[in-house]
Amino acid sequence: MSEERRNPAGIIIAMIGFAIGFGGLYLQNILLPGSLSDQLSAFRESPQLMDLSMALMIIIFFGVFLVAFGGMIQIMLDE
Repeated sequence: MSEERRNPAGIIIAMIGFAIGFGGLYLQNILLPGSLSDQLSAFRESPQLMDLSMALMIIIFFGVFLVAFGGMIQIMLDE
């Protein structure tokens, strides 16, 4: 009756990536409110907003990468 314990490392990495990705989306929603056309017109007036938007997109993509990487690690650990 020995139950095999699974290593949750990949799941933990994916959960951290999920939190980072949604944290970036939340920050983007707070710091850059409005529709996409409003944001694009604001970018023309202030280039710093474009830098902020790119930084937030990098954070979001890093979170998505961690979710994919964590899933890959978990698949490798379960084999």
